[in-house]
Amino acid sequence: MSLAIFFDSDGTVLNTNQLKKTIITSWIESLKLTASESEKVSDYFVNAYGSREHKLRGIEIMLGVQVDRARFADFFSDSLFDQVDEIEQNHLLISQLKGAGSVNCGILTAGDQRETKELYKKLGILELFPMGIYGSPTEKVDFLRKNKAGISLYVGDQASDHEAAIRAGVPYLKVAWEGSIRALEFTQNIHTHLVKACR
Repeated sequence: MSLAIFFDSDGTVLNTNQLKKTIITSWIESLKLTASESEKVSDYFVNAYGSREHKLRGIEIMLGVQVDRARFADFFSDSLFDQVDEIEQNHLLISQLKGAGSVNCGILTAGDQRETKELYKKLGILELFPMGIYGSPTEKVDFLRKNKAGISLYVGDQASDHEAAIRAGVPYLKVAWEGSIRALEFTQNIHTHLVKACR
């Protein structure tokens, strides 16, 4: 039985970390908070461990208010999709996936699941991840624990990705968008796991 590889999305498959930080900043500004509250919420949303839903619950506790999930989702997805043509893909990874043929790959992100699936559809790369797109409200560590028997590798860029993989007992590979892992090394490492995941 072939095993699956799961990839984080932001900063791994797509160069969207800064874009999403900008969107969050705009959303925070719309809340009309004090300067200290805005800074606290921004730091928490960007740096806290967990899914988007987990972070929104944390913000509610922090501010003592209820966040309208539907309005937040509309604001975030509209802002993201408006800039879809500007989103850079990890071309090294994408070319590896396209060249590997039929591979058991999927996405596991802290971002919203439906939003991420729609984004990949708009970018024309949804078919490269036949094992599915999984995200908030599901927590990464919970998904990895539940499915670890069928996962050969989780690939991500953040300490939180590594922590989730370690806690779940799943092998982990770090990819750094800025190139702290050499292209050849990454290609060789990922190719080994792609072979294992071929159907």
